[in-house]
Amino acid sequence: MLRSVTTSPLVSIVTPTLNQAHFLEPTLRSVRAQTYPAIEHIVVDGGSTDGTLDILRREAERGSIRFMSEPDGGMYEAVNKGLALATGEILAYLNSDDAYLPWAVEAVVDRFAARPDADLVYGDGVKVEAETGIQRLRLFPPFDLVSLANHESLMQPAVFWRRRLYERIGSFDAGLRFVADLDYWLRAAAADARIVHLDEVIAVERIHAARLSSAQRDTMAAEGREMRFRHAGAAGGPAARERAVARHRRWQRRLWLRFLAASVVRRSSGPWHRFLAEGQVRIRPLRALRLSLSYRYGRLRNAVVSRLAADVLGEDRLDRHAA
Repeated sequence: MLRSVTTSPLVSIVTPTLNQAHFLEPTLRSVRAQTYPAIEHIVVDGGSTDGTLDILRREAERGSIRFMSEPDGGMYEAVNKGLALATGEILAYLNSDDAYLPWAVEAVVDRFAARPDADLVYGDGVKVEAETGIQRLRLFPPFDLVSLANHESLMQPAVFWRRRLYERIGSFDAGLRFVADLDYWLRAAAADARIVHLDEVIAVERIHAARLSSAQRDTMAAEGREMRFRHAGAAGGPAARERAVARHRRWQRRLWLRFLAASVVRRSSGPWHRFLAEGQVRIRPLRALRLSLSYRYGRLRNAVVSRLAADVLGEDRLDRHAA
């Protein structure tokens, strides 16, 4: 049952964009389709010339978004502009080539309600390769600062945080081009934020050639190493990275075994129940079982495929080997 708007905390979602008209509409549609009623969606455009403004004007007229358009210094400066305008008690940003699954905000708000001490909540997600339709389900372990500083990350569109955390640690570091999101999660942890995982698949990340993380992979990796080194301090170094990698593999084996068990039981509550019930999911049991026994990243390829994940991105293809 949906809450009334008057009793629901407002959730503010910021979408930075620049010349991504061909991806933008599914992103906006995924926010409109949320099962949670109290959402403020702010789009910050960097001065697009590709038809983006026509889309934004139309959406603003129907009352689904607020937007601004002016040149900026990059994605994180745009996110910061949007956060400065946001009025919600819960905050997030969603890039204009990514999307939420319909229950995402509702599940996050419920998690915050169940954990009043939580400052930041992160969930699981699906990565979809735009060129091939290949999907990779990403399951995340409980938060660990040393692991995050040395190897692991969070899936950015699946992260939400309270206003009180934003007021404590401020904006994203706009001096970083690629990894200011990871820097923000590490800054939150350094400020003693309570960071809590949500066992639900809530976001879909589109992987394509024009994405910054794809187009400038080496530059991004170098920025990430420097940023991690700064945060890890004495808890960093090769040995710490080896321990973080080992932890990641242990948890992945455990999580995939749990997911496989949940897919068999299909309960009406519990881990991943919305995704399993409503995500139009196909599972390759043997591949998922191999993941649970001996984790290798390559085995993630189409071990689990969600028709809904493709649909929310407006993608009409699935990898032909997905079934």
